[in-house]
Amino acid sequence: MGFSINTYLILAAVILIVSEFFIPTEASLAAYLMVTFVITREIPLGISDPVTNILVRILIGMVIYVGLFLLHYKVFKKLRSKVVDKYVAPDKRKDGSAGLLGVTGEIKEVEGRLFIKIRDDILPFVSEDSFKSGDNGEVTGCSGGDLTIKKL
Repeated sequence: MGFSINTYLILAAVILIVSEFFIPTEASLAAYLMVTFVITREIPLGISDPVTNILVRILIGMVIYVGLFLLHYKVFKKLRSKVVDKYVAPDKRKDGSAGLLGVTGEIKEVEGRLFIKIRDDILPFVSEDSFKSGDNGEVTGCSGGDLTIKKL
């Protein structure tokens, strides 16, 4: 007594989808094709004409696959990225303004406007504190493309 072809296809689909969390590829799209095949194969249609039966199953399969495909790109990829980034391969490096939080820099005046110099970069900032050239500030966030800083 062995498994049916449907059982093997569902098991393979589950393995492909779970493996996506460890080796991010697009193998889950093949898994969706397997699931679609099993579903369309098992739907009782009650259509006696074999050609019509096959065409209806193909149309149902296309609708199911497109639905799974859209679900994949709207939900599954984001979920996979969050799980991979948090548990499988956490990213310790931070880019952009997130990498500058807590960093201190010196205020510089360029063409009458104040900027903060951090790691040899001159960056615009906003702050509730008043600054003059030569003061030091610490990055506390980002607001509308400008760094938010506080006076040290």
